[in-house]
Amino acid sequence: EREREHTRAIMVPSTKIAFVAGATCAVLMGLALLGGVDDSVAPVKAATARHSPHVLGCPAPEYPHRVFYNRVPKAGSSMLIALIRAAADSGSGSTGLTVKGYSQVLQAVLDAPTRAQLARHVLGLPTPLFYDRHVYFVPELADHVTYVNMLRSPVARAVSNFYYVTKRASPTFDDCVEAHVRSNRPELMHLLPQGVRAWVAMTDTRPCSKTNDMVRYFCGHDSVCLEGGHAAFALALDRLNLVYRLVLILEDLPTSLRLLAHLLPGILPHVPDFSGLERDNSSPVRYPPPSTWAVAITERLNHWDMLLYQAARERLLHTARSCGIATGT
Repeated sequence: EREREHTRAIMVPSTKIAFVAGATCAVLMGLALLGGVDDSVAPVKAATARHSPHVLGCPAPEYPHRVFYNRVPKAGSSMLIALIRAAADSGSGSTGLTVKGYSQVLQAVLDAPTRAQLARHVLGLPTPLFYDRHVYFVPELADHVTYVNMLRSPVARAVSNFYYVTKRASPTFDDCVEAHVRSNRPELMHLLPQGVRAWVAMTDTRPCSKTNDMVRYFCGHDSVCLEGGHAAFALALDRLNLVYRLVLILEDLPTSLRLLAHLLPGILPHVPDFSGLERDNSSPVRYPPPSTWAVAITERLNHWDMLLYQAARERLLHTARSCGIATGT
């Protein structure tokens, strides 16, 4: 709950845009803000046009044999797993629901033999099954499981990840972003306010500069996914809309859980009280929200993740409204 409140506090207007014009409009507007739309983003336009949320409607509830959650790190996955485990242990979900997976972050990129081995392992477990792992989309499982995931505002996720990795309140996220820009991204120097002093002792800026990896969790193991860019985003958006039964949003957790309970009642038969739930991997320190300039730079560094997040959030809210599910708190 503390993480959710902090996330709300640092959300910025671009992540609060009104989702009323369809995924195509939201994504193309974001591309325009990043420097215009040209022929190089034709795959993006084609992908978003095929999956405008107004055609989704309200899907009927399902009781799949296997649900696979290739969980995005630092996006509330530990809390979601705890809720599902609690429902399974209480007997309120599917009879005999098996909840399996890995709590630690393992190798997210798997070669073909390892993916095939993972698929055999998952398909050999008792059903009904809920399986989770930090891993990029595994195509070998697509025809055999129901895919779900959860996303978080890329800015809030970057801030949370920074303090989780560093485990201290100083240097701050702002210090790290400034040091990263000064050392590695001179084209973004104009976004730094005058008078900001670089954290000269901070030589490793990786905790605040890992970018656009949410896209990779949906794009998968294709070569374009590891290269990033327009093609990776287009494939990720295709898979989000065509393959994933549900993509929850941490900033809209009550709505997400209501929709999960509606679409997959065997996994979560009712919306639990999560207000007092402690996350086992939340940041060990209390930290200040980032400055507006640090938010702006982080958005620029994660522009593909921002677009994917906006499209996923629009899809969630539209589906919830179509199903008569209240949105908001």
